[in-house]
Amino acid sequence: IASPMPHFSEQALEAALARFSPEFAVQLLPLLEDGHPRVRVVAAQILRCMLASPRGEPSVLHPQIGSEIAGVIHTRLAADESPDVRAVAADLLSFFGTDDGDALQCLLRLNDDPVWFVRLHAVRALGGRQDRTLRLQISARATDSNWRVREAALHALMLCGREGLGYVLDLSLSSPDAYTREQAAEELQMSGAALNLTSHLWERGYEKRD
Repeated sequence: IASPMPHFSEQALEAALARFSPEFAVQLLPLLEDGHPRVRVVAAQILRCMLASPRGEPSVLHPQIGSEIAGVIHTRLAADESPDVRAVAADLLSFFGTDDGDALQCLLRLNDDPVWFVRLHAVRALGGRQDRTLRLQISARATDSNWRVREAALHALMLCGREGLGYVLDLSLSSPDAYTREQAAEELQMSGAALNLTSHLWERGYEKRD
């Protein structure tokens, strides 16, 4: 991976190594801590594929990978100098249980990362928790400078119950940014929530108009 002309493509290596079960993930430790950022990225991507369900969705972190790798994700990858590594770290943190406070703190820090695609991965991971208490942190990205981050945040808010729906509704009607209003309206329409908006409008103080 680190050589100018590797014998195998990264895609081929990832596809082959990701077939191993999570109990072999400890073998990735030297690569996760390698001095070459691209090696760390590929190793983290392999780990992500190992842990994903057959449908490609995150599940609770597999206990067989051990606390050592979990510690590397928390302390090394989530604070890596490479934004590519930090982005994959956000994906990996989505595999930790909702009761893991360290993982949550890492995600909240990545949610404010200076690089937009790191924020994108972080807000998606936060939304995957479907935790209503995270609504304020997620809503901070609903007005992000990058449209893809805004889109992910709006989708994540829709997973936060009525409070999240109400916030998206407010943005669609009163955000000072035209693009944010448009994206919020599209999210409401695509989610099917538009059918239940009347009661939300009245609850949030909007007057009925003819």
